[in-house]
Amino acid sequence: LYTVSPQQFTTPTLLMLCQDSDQHVRESAQEALGAVGGPAAVDALLALAADNDPQVRVRAAGALARAADSDPRVPRHLVSLAQDTEAEVRAAVISGLSSAAGELARWASLVVRLANDPAPVVRLRVAVAARRLAPEAAPDILGRYVRDPDARIRRVAGAELGRLSGPAAR
Repeated sequence: LYTVSPQQFTTPTLLMLCQDSDQHVRESAQEALGAVGGPAAVDALLALAADNDPQVRVRAAGALARAADSDPRVPRHLVSLAQDTEAEVRAAVISGLSSAAGELARWASLVVRLANDPAPVVRLRVAVAARRLAPEAAPDILGRYVRDPDARIRRVAGAELGRLSGPAAR
């Protein structure tokens, strides 16, 4: 019996939609490529991750993070995107990883490194994702963040810290 993977059906369609004239359609197709994963989808996302437009790299970073377990090339590219000059790209890596499935503990060192990022948008994403991506380091990160200069980060860190020490954590 001949079997066909869902990727063989969806990836070509998504690649075609990535060229659509409607920006929303293009963005949705790029995001879906990350969920589908596989070599062809990752090829397209890697090309987008190298784009000059930071917003294209933001979408690629988030989608690639969701495809982290589907292709061995993805992890090193995520590490590179986590060092992008644009804070939104670095933040998108964290957001994508926090919504990914699979082995998340391997990203703990990246989260710990980004916890010291100078950009508030990155620290805010780390505050939200630390419990899931770096559970061992989360108490320290969130403890520091409750004294962060940015009020949003302090508020989120306080709530996340409460979840760590709340009844469900016991």
